[in-house]
Amino acid sequence: MFIKKDTRKVPEIIADESDERETMLLGRRGAEFINGLSVLCHEKNVPRLQSLRVLSLYGNQLENIQGIEALRDSPLVELNLGCNCLTDLSAGLSALTTLERLWVDDNRLTTLPTPILQLTSLKVLRLSNNSLEHVLDEFDKLPELEILALDNNRLTHIPSTVYGLKQLKKLIVRGNRITELSTRVQELKNLTFLQVSTNQIETIPDELSTLSKLATCYFNSNLIQEVPTSLADLLQLKKISLANNRITELPTLLEDAWQLNGAPIEGEEPVVAVELHGNPLKSLIGMEVLEEDVNAMDVEESTTSNKRQRLP
Repeated sequence: MFIKKDTRKVPEIIADESDERETMLLGRRGAEFINGLSVLCHEKNVPRLQSLRVLSLYGNQLENIQGIEALRDSPLVELNLGCNCLTDLSAGLSALTTLERLWVDDNRLTTLPTPILQLTSLKVLRLSNNSLEHVLDEFDKLPELEILALDNNRLTHIPSTVYGLKQLKKLIVRGNRITELSTRVQELKNLTFLQVSTNQIETIPDELSTLSKLATCYFNSNLIQEVPTSLADLLQLKKISLANNRITELPTLLEDAWQLNGAPIEGEEPVVAVELHGNPLKSLIGMEVLEEDVNAMDVEESTTSNKRQRLP
């Protein structure tokens, strides 16, 4: 559903008695937020924000979020801080205990702000397109996480506690410097979407095959030479990208399981959509190597960053 941008100034919105203010999309208002969040998060405004559930502060050139704790009594479930100039997040963020979805992508973070780890109700955490190098290995403090996006940072590994997130459905870590996908990936029993493309991974662990709900995998643009036959056990798999690796051949067992050795029945989709372009394959006999579907990739990548979304 399209929500029309509110062109009123923040004080006007606050003062409007007829506005329930459950959703406030205050993106791209840098001039109003030139002095930070004081125009919104002032104690005098607290009574007016008792119904606030969704707040977007996208693209306001914010350098800090001091004063955000003024929203502690609002039933806030979603906060978008994307595309600002944040290098850290103030301790006041931890007061927003009802928060379930937090976007802090396209900022200037180099470490994971500790206040995030106190938001124990979080289900969605997006930290895409920052400069994260060192991440506290304490994701076990966020047991409800279902979506975690750490793509386009500078991480060299996936924090071990990520593998302990029992509710995790989507893990997005493309565009880092990760060298290994741990065998502990088998612990992510609810995982449906895995994106580890554009890293330095050499091996796909056999344990991945135990994830019975996994439907989409992106392993493209890594250093993979072999594809384990155990992936044939991924019965829910619908798409896997292995493009731009170092694969010389695909096991016959996988060709058969993924029906790559013959066209599907007319009118039916292939069992698995497989991308293999950009590999030094020795033989393509009996199978068709799918060309890169740029549009399809764009759709998937668009889930990782605010920059690709039209937000007010």
